[in-house]
Amino acid sequence: MRPSTSNSTRRWSEPFSKATECWISRHRRHGLFLKDFSVRDDVSRVRARDIASMTYLLIHSMAHHVMHGIARFSGLDLGSLSEVIFPADLAFVVHRRGMTEDLGNISSMWRDQNSAFLRYLVSRRELRCGSGTLCDHRGGACPACIMIPETSCIAGNQLLSRAALVGGRAPLWDTDQTPLRGFFEVVQDRLAGQPPSPA
Repeated sequence: MRPSTSNSTRRWSEPFSKATECWISRHRRHGLFLKDFSVRDDVSRVRARDIASMTYLLIHSMAHHVMHGIARFSGLDLGSLSEVIFPADLAFVVHRRGMTEDLGNISSMWRDQNSAFLRYLVSRRELRCGSGTLCDHRGGACPACIMIPETSCIAGNQLLSRAALVGGRAPLWDTDQTPLRGFFEVVQDRLAGQPPSPA
């Protein structure tokens, strides 16, 4: 007998609820947090792995992946999209830039191609870097994968890594160079019934 949806949902969301509580209890202003990354000197380019940086890395990388999908299926240019990141809520919003932030093309895309769009987001091919293994070796992102025009990115393409999505080498700024477990790796393991890895 299959477990009820409510029990299944509760079992699935428990680790995320605990992570959210932990995150909120340690929350600090992200405006100040991002200022650390906007400084371009050598000392500021290195920082320890912590909840704030890893949370922002994942949410920001996912937002860019979604923006690439929206551009592909809606016909909008990447430069016409923008993002808002809500790290304390573990959320992001992608919207169309301009005088009015309407959802025209994005809404049409969702109505007409929602299945194809969702398949794109989890496709192994689309989760790889377009430059072969460039980002795998450098532990970050490049213009061929999840970077977008800097005028569209709230953080100027800082704190991005394809490894946050699919696993791989840690970003160069991370003093702990232990490979990252990607979000989609963790989800796949959870769906297969494996316990979460401590790494």
